[in-house]
This record gives sequence, structure tokens and C-alpha cells, in this order.
Amino acid sequence: DERRSGDGKGGAAGGKRKGKAGALRGAAAAGGGKKGDQQGGPRELEMSEQELWLIDRTSRALKRMRIKFPGKTDEEADHMLSLLKRNWKTMSSKVGNYWLLKLDGQKRKKIIDIVYQNIRSIIKREWRQQVGDIGHVGLLKILERLFNYLLWSGGQGLWNSFSGNSSKNACWETSFSMENVSKVEMECCRRTVQLCKDCLMVVYLYAVVDK
Repeated sequence: DERRSGDGKGGAAGGKRKGKAGALRGAAAAGGGKKGDQQGGPRELEMSEQELWLIDRTSRALKRMRIKFPGKTDEEADHMLSLLKRNWKTMSSKVGNYWLLKLDGQKRKKIIDIVYQNIRSIIKREWRQQVGDIGHVGLLKILERLFNYLLWSGGQGLWNSFSGNSSKNACWETSFSMENVSKVEMECCRRTVQLCKDCLMVVYLYAVVDK
């Protein structure tokens, strides 16, 4: 579970907030050097410094978030995931069969909900002093649409993100880049997709391999 980051409070925090938000807004205005950096640039220009700062805090919390493997240390879980990824060519069909065929819609949703509920907790923690109802947070609305997409067509949305085909892998990005999604929000989306992939692999290893 996530812990609070050690950011300063009071005037120091306010200075960091403005500095970070200004840097994010400046990068958006410059357009960035990479294709991914250019996505949604104008959106940053419409966002308040406070919103940018809160989304950046949320993004950093998502990067620290880990999917826990029951009965394993983080190091042991990392090792098992690493082995699965290294042998992906031989294991992908087994994981795909488990996700797309063996699990029903309710069980697939439960796996995605592990990530969803943790992200809701992060947003509630980071935004609670600024909003009374996190349901109004724009970032959460974007991520909820993303979760629905990952469950699309019997889980095909998430499975496409495992594809070695870059255009197929990034099809969710193509869909979301057509909307008004900022660079920092897109970073949160990418991390969310990775966490969902990790969660599926952990569940598969626990349910099938480890037993």
C-alpha cells in the first residue's frame, strides 16, 4: 500500500508546487522532443497550477505502487515476474488463455479492480484537501474510461497491450490521444496499464504456476 511521500509543507511545498507546475506547463508549451511528449500539450495550458501539481503527485505515487504477491517478498515477486517476462514467447499463449478464455467477465473485472481500488485510494489521499468528492477529479474520470477500455471485448483491451505489435500495443493511446488528455494525465494512464498487466501476471503466477 502507498505511503505519503516526504514532500515539504507550508511555504516550501507551495514553492515546489508552483515550480513543478510551471515546469510542466513550460514543457507543454515547448511541445517536447518526443511524440509521446507532444500528446495533449495544450491541455496543460488550460489547467491550474494546483491541478498540475496534484496530478504530478499522483503520477509519482503510481510509479511507487507495486502489485503484491501473496506470501512473497517484493524481491521474490520481482524475480518471478522477471522470469515470466523473459520467457514471454513461450508463456504468452498460456497467460492469454487464462485471461481471455478461462476467466469469466466477473473474474477479469476483479483483477482490474485490484488496481482500480488502489488508484482510487491514492487519488483520495492526494486530492482530499482540495476536493470534497473525488468523483469530480478529471484524472479519475479518464482512468475509469481506461479501465472500461481494458475490459472491452472480454478483456481484449488489456491483452492488446501485451502485443509485440507496436500499433496494436498502443491502440488505447491512439484512442485517448484523440481526446483532450494532457501529457501528465497520459503518463498516469501508461503507468495504470502497466500496473494492470503486472496484476494479471501476478494473479496468473499465483493461481497457476505457484500452486
